[in-house]
Order: sequence, then structure tokens, then C-alpha cells
Amino acid sequence: TTHNLQNLFEFPLLFYIAILFVINYGLVDEIYIWLSWGYVLLRYLHSVIHLSYNKVTHRFSIFACSNFILISIWLRVLGQLIMYGNT
Repeated sequence: TTHNLQNLFEFPLLFYIAILFVINYGLVDEIYIWLSWGYVLLRYLHSVIHLSYNKVTHRFSIFACSNFILISIWLRVLGQLIMYGNT
């Protein structure tokens, strides 16, 4: 459980920061909501797998999908902030 708790303060921290940017700059829309819920669900599944049967291939596939969503969120945030800064 200690290692799982440690995992919740690594990549998810980047998620928390991205969401703060989204809220602070008023970028909230349906796409961010769906991406955010997808990320949270996948991180939840990652924890369930990690704390139960802990099969690495299952855990890694969930981890990879959640990171793909996180990268998508960050690319969208950065793109919108660049466009927002130019207007």
C-alpha cells in the first residue's frame, strides 16, 4: 500500500497542476471533463490492480492509457494557453 500511495503523488501531481491551469484560465469544457474523468477512472483501476492481484501487464496497460490521457490534457492546455496569450 505504501508504494501505491507513493504512485498517487507522481504523475497524478501533473494532472492536479493541469486542472488548476484549466480552472484558473477558464478553459473548462466538456472535453476536459471527459478526459479528467477518464484519467481518474484509469488511476482508480490502476490502484485496484496494484492493491489486489498486481499483474504487471494489466497494471502497465492501464498506466499507459492514463498517461496518454494526461499527455492529451497537457497538450490541449498548452495549445490553448499559447492561443490565449496571442489574443
